[in-house]
Amino acid sequence: MTHDPLLGQLVDGHYQVHQLLGIGGMGRVYRAEQLELAREVALKTLPFAHVPDAEERRKRFQREAKATSRINHPGVVQIFGFGEWEGQLYIAMELIEGGSLAERLLHNGPLGDAAAAQAVIDACDAVHAAHAVGVLHRDLKPENIMLARGADGIERIKVVDFGLAIVMAATDQRLTQEGLVMGTPAYVSPEQARAELLDERSDVYSLGVVLFELLCGLPPFSGNTPADVVVKHCFEDPPLPSSMTPPGVTIHPSLESAALWALSKAPETRPQTAAAFAEELRAALALVEGGGRDLERTRKDPLQVGDRAARAAAAGLHRKSNAPTARPIPIAPPIGGSASSEAVRPIILVCEPAGAGLTVALRANQCAARATTSLQALPDLAAELRAQVAVVDLRPDPDALLAQLARPELAALTIITVGPDGEMALMTRALEQGIADYVPASLASSKLAKRVSKLLKRLEARAAHETST
Repeated sequence: MTHDPLLGQLVDGHYQVHQLLGIGGMGRVYRAEQLELAREVALKTLPFAHVPDAEERRKRFQREAKATSRINHPGVVQIFGFGEWEGQLYIAMELIEGGSLAERLLHNGPLGDAAAAQAVIDACDAVHAAHAVGVLHRDLKPENIMLARGADGIERIKVVDFGLAIVMAATDQRLTQEGLVMGTPAYVSPEQARAELLDERSDVYSLGVVLFELLCGLPPFSGNTPADVVVKHCFEDPPLPSSMTPPGVTIHPSLESAALWALSKAPETRPQTAAAFAEELRAALALVEGGGRDLERTRKDPLQVGDRAARAAAAGLHRKSNAPTARPIPIAPPIGGSASSEAVRPIILVCEPAGAGLTVALRANQCAARATTSLQALPDLAAELRAQVAVVDLRPDPDALLAQLARPELAALTIITVGPDGEMALMTRALEQGIADYVPASLASSKLAKRVSKLLKRLEARAAHETST
């Protein structure tokens, strides 16, 4: 084995390096002693001299140190100091004796309901403390949640690696660097994947992915490439965690419901803060420990925001809901001056250049659909019918039709596309273009109406959120 030249060195006159603990994408971590305080620390180092991206490395490393040092919470790793020494950047931080949640999953599989819920509750508390001082983590995943074993032998959660963290007061919160999405694809939120401006709810989504994985052993989405996974975060509904468990593993419905709530595509329909997600999980954990499974089975919609408060109250838990009152989406005026059942439902515009029957399928599922064969007609129809949502069939000419959807006059419409199956490149372009959803053609008859309904709920929740703020 090659000798590590840093072993035995006195770094910056303060830190005596004793042992290499690990190697990662952002350098090496050593066990060291801070001599003046006789304190063991973890010393994270990163060579930056004579490398092409030296300045970017420096900025990211300093951002991690400064962001983490803003947070005072026992669930966040403590920073003791940082600096530069002989061509290397370093951060001296709290030494954590224990492995990560990722290592626990690798060796033991799913954690079990109670342990998974408690781990994410503790992580939520730590992340909420970061949010309270304006810091977004942006890379929450099991690898960055450590299990620190204290002197009393009890394991406690420590959130680490704020290398992608940003301060929310910064003028630019975007995640792109030369067009690339930063973060770990399996855990990014839809808005993070789209390189949109972020707030606390993006971290909440990532915590939802973590909970999902702790419950069943796998994250909700996988793919052959990182782009495949990112597209699924934006366009595909997550599976039920219980559908992905190893043999013999069961998941309490209250935790399954909580995970799916956090994985809502639209930020407005998730828990609005990490503290709210923790509150949700505490109510769920009370049901788990109190044997409230039958109560959970009575719910009709596992994603219905607000159901948890009723279930918690029924279980004897006192819980106040701060959910805003939803404002209805504007609806189309009556056709022909007479009231009808269709007049009280939002109009959905459907562009079908080849007449593929999408309008018929939507109407069969009680959607108020209006058909056209021309994309050029959509802006005028939207203005006339006060429509906010359009479904566009890309199948006749996917590339050309998708390109036309970028026209400025269509910007006010929220668009769902129906396209060929298995076209990940096309789905990725749709994602980059800001399309709200992509439905594979083989699923259109069974899934399109449901996707439209969910989108309308998201728009309604967004309108309510904007009104409340």
